[in-house]
Amino acid sequence: MSGCLNTLTFLMKIIFTFFIVVLVLVSCKTNNYLKYHRIVNEAEYSFFNEDYQTASELFEKAFKKVPIPFENDMHYLSASLWEIGEFERSVALLDTLHGVEYALTKSGFYQGMDSITRNEIIQNNKEKIAVIDRRRANNPIVDVLVAVNKRDLVARSHWQEIVNDNPNDSLLSKQAWSEVDRVDSINLLVIDSLFEIHGFIGGVFYPANLIIMHISLLHQLEWVYNNPKLFKKAIKQGRLVPCYYAIAYDKAMLYYKNDTIVQYGQFSTKLNGVSPEEVFKAASKIGVSPYFEEWVHFPREKGRQPKKHFYYEYYAAKKDRFNCY
Repeated sequence: MSGCLNTLTFLMKIIFTFFIVVLVLVSCKTNNYLKYHRIVNEAEYSFFNEDYQTASELFEKAFKKVPIPFENDMHYLSASLWEIGEFERSVALLDTLHGVEYALTKSGFYQGMDSITRNEIIQNNKEKIAVIDRRRANNPIVDVLVAVNKRDLVARSHWQEIVNDNPNDSLLSKQAWSEVDRVDSINLLVIDSLFEIHGFIGGVFYPANLIIMHISLLHQLEWVYNNPKLFKKAIKQGRLVPCYYAIAYDKAMLYYKNDTIVQYGQFSTKLNGVSPEEVFKAASKIGVSPYFEEWVHFPREKGRQPKKHFYYEYYAAKKDRFNCY
Protein backbone atom coordinates (compact mmCIF):
# COMPACT_ATOMS: atom_id res chain seq x y z
CA MET A 1 0.00 0.00 0.00
CA SER A 2 2.79 2.34 0.96
CA GLY A 3 4.44 1.52 -2.37
CA CYS A 4 1.30 2.59 -4.21
CA LEU A 5 1.17 5.82 -2.21
CA ASN A 6 4.80 6.54 -2.99
CA THR A 7 4.15 5.89 -6.67
CA LEU A 8 1.07 8.14 -6.59
CA THR A 9 3.01 10.87 -4.82
CA PHE A 10 5.79 10.58 -7.38
CA LEU A 11 3.31 10.82 -10.27
CA MET A 12 1.62 13.84 -8.72
CA LYS A 13 5.00 15.55 -8.43
CA ILE A 14 5.68 14.84 -12.10
CA ILE A 15 2.26 16.17 -13.10
CA PHE A 16 2.71 19.26 -10.92
CA THR A 17 6.16 19.88 -12.39
CA PHE A 18 4.75 19.41 -15.90
CA PHE A 19 2.08 22.06 -15.33
CA ILE A 20 4.62 24.45 -13.86
CA VAL A 21 6.84 23.98 -16.92
CA VAL A 22 3.85 24.50 -19.23
CA LEU A 23 2.88 27.62 -17.31
CA VAL A 24 6.38 29.01 -17.60
CA LEU A 25 6.53 28.22 -21.32
CA VAL A 26 3.15 29.85 -21.94
CA SER A 27 4.28 32.87 -19.98
CA CYS A 28 7.47 33.07 -22.04
CA LYS A 29 5.42 32.85 -25.22
CA THR A 30 3.10 35.73 -24.31
CA ASN A 31 5.01 38.42 -22.44
CA ASN A 32 8.51 38.49 -23.79
CA TYR A 33 8.57 40.89 -26.72
CA LEU A 34 11.01 43.04 -24.77
CA LYS A 35 13.43 40.09 -24.58
CA TYR A 36 12.61 39.34 -28.19
CA HIS A 37 13.61 42.81 -29.36
CA ARG A 38 16.84 42.75 -27.37
CA ILE A 39 17.93 39.53 -29.05
CA VAL A 40 16.79 40.79 -32.47
CA ASN A 41 18.98 43.88 -32.02
CA GLU A 42 22.00 41.62 -31.66
CA ALA A 43 20.82 39.52 -34.60
CA GLU A 44 20.58 42.63 -36.78
CA TYR A 45 24.05 43.71 -35.68
CA SER A 46 25.40 40.39 -36.96
CA PHE A 47 23.22 40.49 -40.08
CA PHE A 48 24.42 43.91 -41.19
CA ASN A 49 28.00 42.84 -40.54
CA GLU A 50 27.32 39.83 -42.81
CA ASP A 51 27.77 37.24 -40.06
CA TYR A 52 24.74 35.27 -41.23
CA GLN A 53 25.44 32.19 -39.13
CA THR A 54 25.26 34.17 -35.88
CA ALA A 55 22.34 36.21 -37.18
CA SER A 56 20.29 33.11 -37.98
CA GLU A 57 21.00 31.59 -34.56
CA LEU A 58 19.97 34.78 -32.77
CA PHE A 59 16.81 35.32 -34.83
CA GLU A 60 15.75 31.75 -34.11
CA LYS A 61 16.46 32.28 -30.42
CA ALA A 62 14.30 35.42 -30.44
CA PHE A 63 11.44 33.65 -32.24
CA LYS A 64 11.25 31.09 -29.43
CA LYS A 65 10.40 33.88 -26.98
CA VAL A 66 7.13 34.94 -28.58
CA PRO A 67 4.02 33.43 -30.19
CA ILE A 68 4.23 35.64 -33.30
CA PRO A 69 7.51 37.09 -34.63
CA PHE A 70 7.53 40.37 -36.52
CA GLU A 71 7.24 40.00 -40.31
CA ASN A 72 10.35 42.07 -40.88
CA ASP A 73 12.45 39.75 -38.73
CA MET A 74 11.16 36.70 -40.59
CA HIS A 75 12.63 38.21 -43.76
CA TYR A 76 15.98 38.69 -42.03
CA LEU A 77 16.00 35.10 -40.78
CA SER A 78 15.03 33.79 -44.21
CA ALA A 79 17.87 35.70 -45.89
CA SER A 80 20.34 34.57 -43.21
CA LEU A 81 19.35 30.92 -43.63
CA TRP A 82 19.76 31.17 -47.40
CA GLU A 83 23.25 32.62 -47.00
CA ILE A 84 24.37 29.68 -44.83
CA GLY A 85 22.87 27.07 -47.16
CA GLU A 86 19.64 26.28 -45.27
CA PHE A 87 17.63 26.69 -48.48
CA GLU A 88 14.43 24.77 -47.62
CA ARG A 89 14.01 26.45 -44.25
CA SER A 90 14.73 29.81 -45.83
CA VAL A 91 12.04 29.41 -48.49
CA ALA A 92 9.49 28.15 -45.94
CA LEU A 93 9.66 31.49 -44.12
CA LEU A 94 8.74 33.41 -47.27
CA ASP A 95 5.29 31.88 -47.53
CA THR A 96 3.02 34.84 -46.66
CA LEU A 97 5.42 37.75 -46.16
CA HIS A 98 5.03 41.09 -47.92
CA GLY A 99 7.88 42.16 -50.18
CA VAL A 100 8.81 38.67 -51.33
CA GLU A 101 9.11 39.56 -55.03
CA TYR A 102 11.57 42.37 -54.33
CA ALA A 103 13.53 40.18 -51.90
CA LEU A 104 13.93 37.43 -54.48
CA THR A 105 14.70 39.62 -57.49
CA LYS A 106 16.35 42.87 -56.39
CA SER A 107 17.77 42.58 -52.88
CA GLY A 108 20.89 40.66 -53.82
CA PHE A 109 19.96 37.77 -51.54
CA TYR A 110 18.72 34.34 -52.68
CA GLN A 111 21.40 34.03 -55.34
CA GLY A 112 21.37 30.65 -57.10
CA MET A 113 17.63 30.06 -56.76
CA ASP A 114 16.31 28.59 -60.02
CA SER A 115 13.81 30.72 -61.93
CA ILE A 116 10.98 28.15 -61.76
CA THR A 117 11.12 27.98 -57.96
CA ARG A 118 11.41 31.74 -57.69
CA ASN A 119 8.40 32.38 -59.93
CA GLU A 120 6.29 29.80 -58.08
CA ILE A 121 7.09 31.43 -54.74
CA ILE A 122 6.25 34.88 -56.06
CA GLN A 123 2.94 33.76 -57.60
CA ASN A 124 1.82 31.78 -54.57
CA ASN A 125 2.84 34.65 -52.32
CA LYS A 126 0.78 37.17 -54.31
CA GLU A 127 -2.34 35.05 -53.95
CA LYS A 128 -1.89 34.58 -50.20
CA ILE A 129 -1.03 38.22 -49.59
CA ALA A 130 -4.15 39.29 -51.50
CA VAL A 131 -6.30 37.26 -49.10
CA ILE A 132 -4.55 38.79 -46.08
CA ASP A 133 -4.86 42.32 -47.50
CA ARG A 134 -8.60 41.85 -48.13
CA ARG A 135 -9.04 40.69 -44.56
CA ARG A 136 -7.16 43.71 -43.26
CA ALA A 137 -9.06 46.08 -45.56
CA ASN A 138 -12.36 44.82 -44.13
CA ASN A 139 -11.23 45.49 -40.57
CA PRO A 140 -13.13 48.58 -39.33
CA ILE A 141 -10.21 49.61 -37.10
CA VAL A 142 -7.98 49.91 -40.16
CA ASP A 143 -10.55 52.23 -41.78
CA VAL A 144 -10.46 54.46 -38.71
CA LEU A 145 -6.65 54.57 -38.72
CA VAL A 146 -6.60 55.43 -42.43
CA ALA A 147 -9.03 58.30 -41.77
CA VAL A 148 -6.80 59.56 -38.94
CA ASN A 149 -3.80 59.47 -41.23
CA LYS A 150 -5.65 61.27 -44.03
CA ARG A 151 -6.83 64.10 -41.77
CA ASP A 152 -3.29 64.53 -40.48
CA LEU A 153 -1.81 64.61 -43.99
CA VAL A 154 -4.36 67.10 -45.37
CA ALA A 155 -3.97 69.52 -42.45
CA ARG A 156 -0.17 69.54 -42.55
CA SER A 157 -0.06 69.77 -46.35
CA HIS A 158 -2.38 72.79 -46.24
CA TRP A 159 -0.21 74.48 -43.61
CA GLN A 160 2.94 73.83 -45.65
CA GLU A 161 1.34 75.31 -48.78
CA ILE A 162 0.43 78.50 -46.91
CA VAL A 163 3.96 78.81 -45.48
CA ASN A 164 5.49 78.30 -48.94
CA ASP A 165 3.16 80.83 -50.58
CA ASN A 166 3.45 83.40 -47.77
CA PRO A 167 6.96 83.05 -46.31
CA ASN A 168 6.86 86.46 -44.58
CA ASP A 169 3.36 86.27 -43.11
CA SER A 170 3.82 84.74 -39.65
CA LEU A 171 0.24 85.53 -38.62
CA LEU A 172 -1.21 83.59 -41.55
CA SER A 173 1.14 80.70 -40.81
CA LYS A 174 0.06 80.70 -37.17
CA GLN A 175 -3.61 80.67 -38.16
CA ALA A 176 -3.02 77.73 -40.50
CA TRP A 177 -1.17 75.85 -37.78
CA SER A 178 -4.15 76.27 -35.45
CA GLU A 179 -6.04 73.97 -37.84
CA VAL A 180 -3.24 71.39 -37.51
CA ASP A 181 -3.57 71.60 -33.72
CA ARG A 182 -7.33 71.12 -34.00
CA VAL A 183 -6.90 68.03 -36.21
CA ASP A 184 -4.27 66.63 -33.85
CA SER A 185 -6.68 66.99 -30.93
CA ILE A 186 -9.46 65.19 -32.82
CA ASN A 187 -7.13 62.40 -33.90
CA LEU A 188 -5.82 61.93 -30.37
CA LEU A 189 -9.38 61.56 -29.06
CA VAL A 190 -10.02 58.89 -31.69
CA ILE A 191 -6.79 57.04 -30.88
CA ASP A 192 -7.47 57.18 -27.13
CA SER A 193 -10.97 55.80 -27.68
CA LEU A 194 -9.60 52.92 -29.76
CA PHE A 195 -7.03 52.14 -27.06
CA GLU A 196 -9.73 51.99 -24.42
CA ILE A 197 -11.50 49.27 -26.40
CA HIS A 198 -8.73 47.39 -28.24
CA GLY A 199 -5.48 48.24 -26.47
CA PHE A 200 -2.53 49.68 -28.35
CA ILE A 201 -3.03 49.13 -32.08
CA GLY A 202 0.07 48.09 -33.98
CA GLY A 203 2.99 45.71 -33.93
CA VAL A 204 2.44 42.06 -34.81
CA PHE A 205 -1.32 42.53 -34.53
CA TYR A 206 -1.60 45.14 -37.32
CA PRO A 207 1.64 44.71 -39.30
CA ALA A 208 0.38 46.54 -42.39
CA ASN A 209 -0.36 49.74 -40.47
CA LEU A 210 2.82 50.48 -38.57
CA ILE A 211 3.35 53.78 -40.34
CA ILE A 212 -0.03 55.12 -39.24
CA MET A 213 0.76 54.68 -35.56
CA HIS A 214 4.23 56.04 -36.20
CA ILE A 215 2.74 59.29 -37.51
CA SER A 216 0.38 59.51 -34.53
CA LEU A 217 3.33 59.18 -32.17
CA LEU A 218 5.42 61.87 -33.86
CA HIS A 219 2.57 64.36 -34.01
CA GLN A 220 1.33 63.92 -30.43
CA LEU A 221 4.50 64.69 -28.49
CA GLU A 222 2.83 65.77 -25.24
CA TRP A 223 0.85 62.52 -25.20
CA VAL A 224 4.05 60.53 -25.77
CA TYR A 225 6.04 62.46 -23.18
CA ASN A 226 3.42 62.11 -20.44
CA ASN A 227 2.46 58.45 -20.91
CA PRO A 228 5.63 56.31 -20.87
CA LYS A 229 3.88 53.41 -19.12
CA LEU A 230 1.35 53.09 -21.96
CA PHE A 231 4.03 52.78 -24.61
CA LYS A 232 6.40 50.56 -22.63
CA LYS A 233 3.53 48.18 -21.93
CA ALA A 234 2.69 48.15 -25.66
CA ILE A 235 6.30 47.27 -26.50
CA LYS A 236 6.26 44.34 -24.07
CA GLN A 237 3.01 43.10 -25.61
CA GLY A 238 4.39 43.21 -29.14
CA ARG A 239 2.00 46.01 -30.08
CA LEU A 240 4.62 48.67 -30.74
CA VAL A 241 8.02 48.64 -32.44
CA PRO A 242 10.45 50.12 -29.87
CA CYS A 243 12.16 52.55 -32.24
CA TYR A 244 8.86 54.31 -33.02
CA TYR A 245 8.42 55.17 -29.36
CA ALA A 246 12.12 56.02 -28.93
CA ILE A 247 12.09 58.44 -31.86
CA ALA A 248 8.94 60.15 -30.63
CA TYR A 249 10.14 60.36 -27.02
CA ASP A 250 13.51 61.80 -28.01
CA LYS A 251 11.74 64.35 -30.20
CA ALA A 252 9.47 65.24 -27.27
CA MET A 253 12.48 65.72 -24.98
CA LEU A 254 14.08 68.08 -27.45
CA TYR A 255 10.81 69.99 -27.84
CA TYR A 256 9.77 70.27 -24.18
CA LYS A 257 13.19 70.54 -22.55
CA ASN A 258 14.62 72.66 -25.35
CA ASP A 259 17.93 70.87 -24.97
CA THR A 260 20.22 68.59 -26.95
CA ILE A 261 20.00 65.81 -24.38
CA VAL A 262 17.97 62.83 -25.54
CA GLN A 263 17.41 59.47 -23.91
CA TYR A 264 17.65 56.88 -26.69
CA GLY A 265 19.69 58.64 -29.37
CA GLN A 266 17.12 57.75 -32.04
CA PHE A 267 16.04 61.21 -33.13
CA SER A 268 19.13 63.38 -32.96
CA THR A 269 22.89 62.95 -33.07
CA LYS A 270 23.32 65.83 -30.62
CA LEU A 271 23.99 63.87 -27.48
CA ASN A 272 25.79 66.43 -25.36
CA GLY A 273 25.77 65.52 -21.69
CA VAL A 274 24.81 61.86 -22.08
CA SER A 275 27.34 59.03 -22.12
CA PRO A 276 27.35 56.03 -24.50
CA GLU A 277 26.81 53.77 -21.48
CA GLU A 278 23.69 55.70 -20.43
CA VAL A 279 22.25 55.60 -23.94
CA PHE A 280 22.94 51.87 -24.27
CA LYS A 281 21.30 51.14 -20.92
CA ALA A 282 18.23 53.22 -21.78
CA ALA A 283 17.94 51.61 -25.22
CA SER A 284 18.18 48.10 -23.78
CA LYS A 285 15.42 48.83 -21.27
CA ILE A 286 12.84 49.28 -24.03
CA GLY A 287 14.39 46.98 -26.64
CA VAL A 288 15.39 49.67 -29.12
CA SER A 289 18.58 49.13 -31.12
CA PRO A 290 21.60 51.05 -29.83
CA TYR A 291 23.45 50.14 -33.03
CA PHE A 292 21.25 51.65 -35.74
CA GLU A 293 19.07 54.74 -35.69
CA GLU A 294 16.18 53.74 -37.92
CA TRP A 295 13.65 50.97 -38.35
CA VAL A 296 14.76 49.27 -41.56
CA HIS A 297 12.12 47.47 -43.57
CA PHE A 298 13.49 44.37 -45.25
CA PRO A 299 14.12 43.63 -48.10
CA ARG A 300 17.04 45.92 -48.79
CA GLU A 301 20.21 45.51 -50.80
CA LYS A 302 22.69 42.93 -49.57
CA GLY A 303 25.73 44.50 -47.94
CA ARG A 304 23.99 47.82 -47.27
CA GLN A 305 23.75 48.97 -43.67
CA PRO A 306 21.12 51.26 -42.18
CA LYS A 307 22.15 54.56 -40.66
CA LYS A 308 24.44 53.85 -37.74
CA HIS A 309 23.76 55.12 -34.26
CA PHE A 310 25.81 58.11 -33.11
CA TYR A 311 27.78 55.80 -30.77
CA TYR A 312 27.96 52.81 -33.10
CA GLU A 313 31.75 52.84 -33.49
CA TYR A 314 32.17 53.12 -29.74
CA TYR A 315 29.96 50.07 -29.15
CA ALA A 316 31.58 48.09 -31.98
CA ALA A 317 35.08 48.75 -30.64
CA LYS A 318 34.06 47.49 -27.19
CA LYS A 319 31.56 44.86 -28.33
CA ASP A 320 32.49 42.41 -25.58
CA ARG A 321 31.16 44.97 -23.09
CA PHE A 322 27.97 45.80 -24.96
CA ASN A 323 25.26 43.21 -25.49
CA CYS A 324 21.54 43.90 -25.48
CA TYR A 325 20.46 40.75 -23.65
